Amino acid sequence: MQPQEIEVLERHTQALNALAEALTKKTIDVSDDRRLWDAQACAEYLGIKSARSFTEHTAPLPDFPDAVPIPSIRSSSTTQRRWIAKEVQDWALSNRDKVQARRKSRK
Repeated sequence: MQPQEIEVLERHTQALNALAEALTKKTIDVSDDRRLWDAQACAEYLGIKSARSFTEHTAPLPDFPDAVPIPSIRSSSTTQRRWIAKEVQDWALSNRDKVQARRKSRK
């Protein structure tokens, strides 16, 4: 094999390795308005310590966005709950404004 061919193969190998690494990373793409988040992703985004804390204390709030029920084949009575990422983000921003307004009114 010629040195040029080896160099091309090395570049292709590096590119494929980078692609494989990117595909295996578990990331939350906050730019996609249609992305559905599970309780863990919502908790991480909101800075809540656990998915359980999120589902018990934040998700039930009356102004928090409704979950999207995802049917499960494991049980006809059980559904997985997911939240639309954009709605969670908008809720967080609207609450930031409310908290800041309360803080200003106390001064």
